[in-house]
Amino acid sequence: MDFNKIKLLINTVIHLRIIQIYYRIYYFLRNRLFGYNVKKRIINDFYSIVWKNRIDYDNSYFEEKNSFSFLNISHSFSNKINWNFNKFGKLWTYNLNYFDFLNQENISKETGLQLILDFIKNDATLKDGKEPYPISLRGINWVKFLSNNQVKDELINNTLYFHYCILFKNLEYHLLGNHLLENAFSLLFGAYYFQDEEFYNKSKNLLISELNKQVLEDGAHFELSPMYHQIILSRLLDGIQLIKLNSEWKKDNLLSFMEAKASLMISWLHNITYENGNIPMVNDATFNIAPNSGKLFSYAKYLGIQNQNIPLSD
Repeated sequence: MDFNKIKLLINTVIHLRIIQIYYRIYYFLRNRLFGYNVKKRIINDFYSIVWKNRIDYDNSYFEEKNSFSFLNISHSFSNKINWNFNKFGKLWTYNLNYFDFLNQENISKETGLQLILDFIKNDATLKDGKEPYPISLRGINWVKFLSNNQVKDELINNTLYFHYCILFKNLEYHLLGNHLLENAFSLLFGAYYFQDEEFYNKSKNLLISELNKQVLEDGAHFELSPMYHQIILSRLLDGIQLIKLNSEWKKDNLLSFMEAKASLMISWLHNITYENGNIPMVNDATFNIAPNSGKLFSYAKYLGIQNQNIPLSD
């Protein structure tokens, strides 16, 4: 018996919440012992949503044909893209599967579609790409790209819906924090894109509960990382724009709730952003990952989000 491993396990478990322990056991038993799988369901009704990217992304992840750069590591696939490529570690593979490159200014509609369709061809063999967190980020990026370019493709939409069903059944309650919040933001995009009531209700409940927990009274994100604060705030602003641009589908209190949280987060970000526009490099923060403060301030102003400390002005 390895007492060091037992000690490590105990030290890990004592810091977990009951809900995390429950879902770790539940997902393990359901997936490993009972072989649970989400069944594909074909959908035929597709709806158009309005979307416009309001943040210009400086990062260039897709460099040229089959060449990508993440985490300051570049790699070119000689023949075809290996979406399970793990030579540089799991985080690099995750980034490959996020599809953030669809938001690049220099990527064409044709190139974006080629990458999406190549990914779909490998759907049956995907590993990390089928995990809830990559599905969450990829789902948002696909919905933005498809809506912005007015693409209606039955194969793409059915694959996207299938992935959202996987996410819905595997929400990251075992991790909580920003993972569960990213799940919720993505479900909101999926809900509007497919006009799915089940997705919407789950997303709304999670957004309200998690934002109440994760946004502190002074507006800070509870992890106290300026970079994570920027990332979550950008998601929140995206969610607000999504609801405003497609207001005919839902009319409830979610929009006003999200606007109030965004106002708090904007105020905190104003207070900690330096005069040169940079944020403090504390608590895992780094540059060129999240949208910078200036872009977020402009986005919030466009959406009419009031900064509680600095009034909006022309």
